[in-house]
Amino acid sequence: MKKCALILLLMATMIFSLVSCGKKELQTFDGVPDEAVSVARTYLEAFRKGTKNASQYCYFATKESENAYREAENQWLESYEIQKIEKLNDSLYVVTVYGKLNVDSEARTAYHYVGMVDGQWQYILNIGNIPEALKTNVDFSPYDYSDNPDIL
Repeated sequence: MKKCALILLLMATMIFSLVSCGKKELQTFDGVPDEAVSVARTYLEAFRKGTKNASQYCYFATKESENAYREAENQWLESYEIQKIEKLNDSLYVVTVYGKLNVDSEARTAYHYVGMVDGQWQYILNIGNIPEALKTNVDFSPYDYSDNPDIL
C-alpha cells in the first residue's frame, strides 16, 4: 500500500513538473503600464503574420508611412523576444526587441515605442512616427540606427 502511494505521489509530481514546464510565463516589466505591455505583445504577435495584419496595431504619423509599411507584405517576424521596456516619459516607452525577419539571415535588435496617442496606448515603429508632443525632453540618441532605417 505504501509502495502504491509513493508511486502515485511520484507520478503526480512528474505530471505537475511537465505541466509547469510547458507553460510559457509572460515576462513582466516593472513600472510599465499593463496596457502598454499588452499593446507591444499584440503588435509583435500580429507581425508574425505579416505587415498587413500588424499595421492595424500601429500608429503612423502619415498615410504614406502606413502605406509603405503595408506594402512590405512579403515580410514578417519569424521570432522575437522583448528584451526590455523602458520609460522615456509618462506617455512614451521604448521597447527593445530582439527579433528575426523572414528576409534577414540573422536576428537583430530594434527599438520601437509605445506611446499614449489620443488617449490610447499605440505601438510606434520608429522615431519619425512619434507625435511631437511625446518627444519633449527625450534623448533618442541611444535608440538611433540611422545607418539601417529599415530594421525590423
